[in-house]
Amino acid sequence: MRKGLLLVCVVVLFSVFMSCGESLTDKQLFEKAKQYESEEKADLAVTFYQKLADTYPQSGLASEALFRIAVIAAGQKQDWEKAIEVYSQLVSKFPDSEFAPKSQFMVGYIYANEIKDFEKAKAAYNKFIEAFGAVDSGMTASAKFELENMGKDISEIGFLKNTEEEKAVKK
Repeated sequence: MRKGLLLVCVVVLFSVFMSCGESLTDKQLFEKAKQYESEEKADLAVTFYQKLADTYPQSGLASEALFRIAVIAAGQKQDWEKAIEVYSQLVSKFPDSEFAPKSQFMVGYIYANEIKDFEKAKAAYNKFIEAFGAVDSGMTASAKFELENMGKDISEIGFLKNTEEEKAVKK
């Protein structure tokens, strides 16, 4: 019953939003989305972020809106394919955005650590290094580390091996 009521509320809010959404500015859409995200209303937040990205693609907030959609997809929904799709869309549409390097890195990370598709992960990390390697040395080092150690068990990774052995000894 509660799920049905929640669904009705979401549909009503979405309908109201769609009928008056044209008059909302990019900043208003972003603030609404942030509000819903902070209230853990992920579906509503995504709706407003997507409306912003679709209605105001030239806005400085459009790339951040896509980034937030991908973060929600990965974090709250664990919808890895959707997260990859949106992160990739952001990199394609906004390659100069401050969110593009993080997005490209996350594509590799999700492929490597969540989906376990190491070939796609390698391609994504290599694309990150090629396109953004000079932008963020910390993420570049992380991408190179991932490439060197992808698919390995933690006990096979030099400096992490000692940490695992130390934990076993302490038990």
